[in-house]
Amino acid sequence: MILVALIGCQNQEPEISQSRSSSPKEAVKEESAFEESSTPSVQLFYIQSSTANLRSEASVKSKVLIGLPIGTKGEAKKKEGTWVYFQSGAHVGWVSSSLLAETKPTLDAALSQYQAARKADKRKWIERAAALAPQNKKVITMLIEELDYHGDSDAMKKAQLGLRALQTLDSIYFNNESFQDGKPEDYLMLYPSKLSCREEIKAIALRGAQPPSKQMIEKWDSWFRDVPKEDYWSALQQHCFEFHPDKTVWSLIAKDGLATWKSIELVPKLTVRTYIEEPCVGDRMPPPHAQINLSWQDEPELFFSTLTAPKTTSFPFIPMNPPKSNPVPNLFSKDGYQIHRSLLTGEQKKFGIHSVYLENEVGDGHYDDGSDPNSVLTTSLVVEWDSGKRSILHSAKGEGKYSYHPPEIRDIVLTDINQDGAPDFLLREENIGYILIETNQESVQETHTIEQSMPQPIGGC
Repeated sequence: MILVALIGCQNQEPEISQSRSSSPKEAVKEESAFEESSTPSVQLFYIQSSTANLRSEASVKSKVLIGLPIGTKGEAKKKEGTWVYFQSGAHVGWVSSSLLAETKPTLDAALSQYQAARKADKRKWIERAAALAPQNKKVITMLIEELDYHGDSDAMKKAQLGLRALQTLDSIYFNNESFQDGKPEDYLMLYPSKLSCREEIKAIALRGAQPPSKQMIEKWDSWFRDVPKEDYWSALQQHCFEFHPDKTVWSLIAKDGLATWKSIELVPKLTVRTYIEEPCVGDRMPPPHAQINLSWQDEPELFFSTLTAPKTTSFPFIPMNPPKSNPVPNLFSKDGYQIHRSLLTGEQKKFGIHSVYLENEVGDGHYDDGSDPNSVLTTSLVVEWDSGKRSILHSAKGEGKYSYHPPEIRDIVLTDINQDGAPDFLLREENIGYILIETNQESVQETHTIEQSMPQPIGGC
């Protein structure tokens, strides 16, 4: 487990009857299990804190024999004040009673306590959750946020290193647009891509940046640099988990309804622009403001970066075609709105799918100064399986500020990209971008954002 040691390095909860972040009621509840344990009978208890010190004597000044991780089960043989004589396997010693309970700790329970706790108390519960699920990236991310809030920079750095190690194990889908920043002339401000080492690469790319010459402004309307590969590629492999040197990059080759993975050597291209004119103001934005674009010489449908090789046998890659006629109107009502349905056609039968369609919820699309009647409010990708079950795989919502922008789901492809026998869907959604939805045959298993959509222009200055 990558993060077990990391969690153990964090501050332990106080070894007293009332823990650091417990309210008096919580302290009474935690100790109540021991009120009846003064009898000689042996009781089973579990460690509740991320790590609990097992000590040689019933005192915080005594020697620490070992740190027991959360969930450790043992026997409470006797109690002295706020201390319990605890045995777990070959380990015997004293543990603070506030760190023990008869109930085995679970991730769900720790997260529930975290959500309900006051801000000052949240750290204890998310540390417990991280100790219970050291490979859960979402939980570790929440831990990092709490450590940042408490100003514990040392523990936060350890957690960030652990998260990076977990992310390195991930298989990553990306394409030629995945690591390109948004353009200010399109979106009124700079929007960064999700490249994990963007800041490190930006620092390398901006070396030598200076106010642009007249010739550079005429050509690029900014200071521009096409960065040589030797200046950044080793740093990209060192700092970006997407391009770890132990990973192999595969290219998706799709033709005539079939696809396969082919191992390739990436030929990268990195460009940077700075001193870009700020929209609506006219001033030029100097470093660290910069637009970073990382792209590739090849332009396949998809790249796949992974530590383990995928199967290279062919698998289905079937575009789902929209109908030539208009959607079927007034199919049924939902919360007072009309639902229109468009049936998509393709070879879905081989996946155990009866039908695939887009459902549009129609009503008044609202924006700041009015509304558009008979607008599409939501669009959903819906699957009806041969078993009769109906699943909504993805929904998109319209939005508006100065005008209403209806949602759109398009470029839908039915495939089995991870070759597990269950259908997957590639699609584009206006407000999210290019995404991959993996199913486990009747429900969503995991969703990957391959290419992040940049925000729509809001209009006006």
